[in-house]
Amino acid sequence: MDNLENLNGLNGLESIGGIHLWANRKLANLDGLLNVTQIKGYISIVMNESLVDIEGLRNVTSFRLDYLKIENNDELLTLDGLEILETIASEGLSIDSGNIMIYRNSKLTSINALRNLLTVQNSVEIRWNNALSNIEGLSGLTEVNGLLWITDNPALTNINGLRHISNVSGSLAIYDNDAITNLDGLSTLNHIGAFLSITNNNSLTDLCGLTNLIQTEGGLNNGVASNNVPYFDISENAFNPTREDLEIENCMQ
Repeated sequence: MDNLENLNGLNGLESIGGIHLWANRKLANLDGLLNVTQIKGYISIVMNESLVDIEGLRNVTSFRLDYLKIENNDELLTLDGLEILETIASEGLSIDSGNIMIYRNSKLTSINALRNLLTVQNSVEIRWNNALSNIEGLSGLTEVNGLLWITDNPALTNINGLRHISNVSGSLAIYDNDAITNLDGLSTLNHIGAFLSITNNNSLTDLCGLTNLIQTEGGLNNGVASNNVPYFDISENAFNPTREDLEIENCMQ
């Protein structure tokens, strides 16, 4: 929508069943939602190229979200406004249900507003965010019940925000993050239900954060899955230890 510049016509709303903002080229903020105190449904904010912030959600005292999707918002700097979000629970029939998807927000520098998030029903994907330097906003999570993919974030210097996660029920993929030097944020991880893929991280020389996972009996399957995807793939990084290397803690260059 080319003409929508604000949401001021919605300033009488106090409770809404979800947010779907898509391709509003002139929309700069969500201040028209400052009177909203309850959101039950989902938040999908996609392709709003002038959107600078979502602080118009800062007065929400109750989130009950099926999923959170923040994608292709070229000017968005932070996720401030979501500070009280604690749970993403799969309650709908959408393919996105239970997921967090933070994709292709080229100026996004921080997801710290998610720091109170404790539970994600399904998957977490943080991908293609060119300016994102850390993922501290995920530090409240202790498990991910689907896949966990951190990919294509060239400014990301560490994954310490994952430091409390002990279980990933699906796959764990960390690739094409050129500035990451270590995997210390995975030191608590002791189980992955599907495959582990650590690839194409050009500065990665310290993989000692994986030793707990590899040394834990049943922490990661051996061999190849039924779709011919290997359960263990560490390749194309600055240092690429084998599984056997990690078992004996030969994990750093």
